[in-house]
Amino acid sequence: MMHVDLHCDTLGTHLLQIFSGLYLLQQRGKITLAVKGGLPLTLARPNRQFLVLRVAQNKASRDRTTFLFDLQDSPALGLPDALDHVDFYVKRSLEPSSFHGLSEVQAKKLIPFGLNYQVVSFSANYFLKIAAAEFFSRPYSPLNKKHNFHVHNLKDIFDFVVRGKKNNLLSEKELSPSGSAAGNGSVMFQCRLWEPMGLAEKNQEDANQINQSRIELIRSLKTELGERFWGGLQNTAYARELAPELIASLPSVRREYIARVRKASIVISSAGLLQSNGWKLGEYVALGKCILSEPIATQLPGHFAANKNYIAYESAGNCLEIVKSLLDDEISIASIETENRRYAQDYLAPGKLIENILERMNSK
Repeated sequence: MMHVDLHCDTLGTHLLQIFSGLYLLQQRGKITLAVKGGLPLTLARPNRQFLVLRVAQNKASRDRTTFLFDLQDSPALGLPDALDHVDFYVKRSLEPSSFHGLSEVQAKKLIPFGLNYQVVSFSANYFLKIAAAEFFSRPYSPLNKKHNFHVHNLKDIFDFVVRGKKNNLLSEKELSPSGSAAGNGSVMFQCRLWEPMGLAEKNQEDANQINQSRIELIRSLKTELGERFWGGLQNTAYARELAPELIASLPSVRREYIARVRKASIVISSAGLLQSNGWKLGEYVALGKCILSEPIATQLPGHFAANKNYIAYESAGNCLEIVKSLLDDEISIASIETENRRYAQDYLAPGKLIENILERMNSK
């Protein structure tokens, strides 16, 4: 049986999908799993979006295949020097530009992670092991204000998996497909605005452009569709300053938001910072929805394609045209739902996503 050493020095929220996938594979008897401390490869980076797995054909084997996961939004490699020390570099937001400047040997090590979304399906004991590995690998004071965001995230996970509290975290089962919503006649798009001053200077212009396109799209949908449009901007101080009339009346609490997404016939996704695919797109696919999205530039496992898993739009006006024609086409809506339910089962479900990646060791 395949054995995995999980070298953890962080419990970053982008990595919860990986932790869940590994736990589920262990529970299903497909791998044995050991949680260990972080390695120098990832400890060199201060942010919390990198992880190393060392994998063997069985627990007794000394031959290990090293997988480095880089789940940053940017298509640029966060740890390019690591390519000379790993067997596979698993990259979220993998694009053609990610390969620039690499040798042929290095380029062959780059593989796509797939769609990323926040899902928590593991036990309290497993969580405590990961949290301990993180703390001893990368000690920090929970009283230091700079760690407030991370401590808040840890508390949410603790409340969800240890105390059984229903909060903004959701399990694989809670994010699985349900029945078709093709005949509902509703369109949903709810998003936030980026506050540019809270971002690195190099990303501020990108954030401004994203904000303007989201405002234009929501205004068009709200004006033209009336009550058939569900959503708007999340209620933040920045959104109230820029477009108070577009603030959503729907719940922003994730559990209630996902319940509403299930009921919508069509859901809309827009590109995030640096043209990344946000969690929203992963959630939509996991739920088996009919999706409209800006063109997707990132490489994804499997055959995830326009006019099959989603319909691409280029502008607010173009999106509105597609919505109007699609609302009366229940057959096309149902077809996209079916394709995404199939894709979620084969490539996105946490256990399957990680299993597919680990099987790459056989091609090393």
